[in-house]
Amino acid sequence: MTIRLGMQEDGVTNPSASIKAVTKTLVEKLTPLNPKEKIDVILGGGGSAKYILVSTGEVLAEIINE
Repeated sequence: MTIRLGMQEDGVTNPSASIKAVTKTLVEKLTPLNPKEKIDVILGGGGSAKYILVSTGEVLAEIINE
């Protein structure tokens, strides 16, 4: 996700503003975590996704396809 965020910031990719915001939030929340933490990614219809920290059930970020 850090690479994806960098690509967005450098203009290599140009998703919507809401996707950029979710990517940034997700990177901020993932960075301090132990790399061994498990994250569930639940994909929904139309490209939506929910990132959930398994150990706590916390929703780290959610992409809602508009």
